[in-house]
This record gives sequence, C-alpha cells and structure tokens, in this order.
Amino acid sequence: MYAADAPDQPKVEKITKDSVTLSWKKPANDGGTRITGYVIEKKPADGRDWTEVAEVPEREHSYIVPNLKEDDDVLFRIRPVNAVDPREPRRPTDAITVQDQPDKSSFLDSSGIKDITVKADKHFELHISY
Repeated sequence: MYAADAPDQPKVEKITKDSVTLSWKKPANDGGTRITGYVIEKKPADGRDWTEVAEVPEREHSYIVPNLKEDDDVLFRIRPVNAVDPREPRRPTDAITVQDQPDKSSFLDSSGIKDITVKADKHFELHISY
C-alpha cells in the first residue's frame, strides 16, 4: 500500500464574488487501498502556505469553495485521502481572481465535439442546438 496518485489539475467550473466551484477526476491509481475522500486546499497567489478548505467524501468530484474574499487571487489543489498519508498533489489551478464571472454558454462547451471524416461527394448534415 502507498499513497494514491493525486488527481490532475482541478477544473474551475464557476467563479462568483465569494465562491469558486471546482471539479476533478478520480485518480487512476488508488495506491492499493480505497480512496475515502479528497482534501481541497487553497493559498493566496502570492503566498507560500496551503490551508485546508474542506474534506469531501470519495463519491464527490466537485466542490463549491464558499466564503472567499472578493478580488483575492487564489490557487486550489486537491489531495486524495486513503489509508496512507497523501502524496504531494499535482498541478494546482492557475491563479483565480475571486469576482463575478459571466455564466458559461453551453453553446461554447466543446466537450462533446469529435472529429468526423466525410468522403468526397458525400453529403452530411450538422444540427446545432442553441
């Protein structure tokens, strides 16, 4: 048994004037023992020390970090928890300025887009919902 691999860089889903919503994927390697949760940590962009924000159960892969100060620049990282002490986390988020952000348009979400090949002289249709 050994410490589980840390998740990849957390994804910033939403930023408001006093919160940040993060998401992450479960790490591929659990270290030989079940992951029981995740620790979310933050630090000021110009700071040195990380502080624990929350610990969430293993079934959770997103978290809204509340009670942040507007216009602060912060970074976040995620550590998995298993029977062994956590490993150093992977890359943290880029610096985030805590302030209201416009909502993301689902039209611009490219996560479901994939390459297609159309042979010459063949027709195809493209339907876009908005």
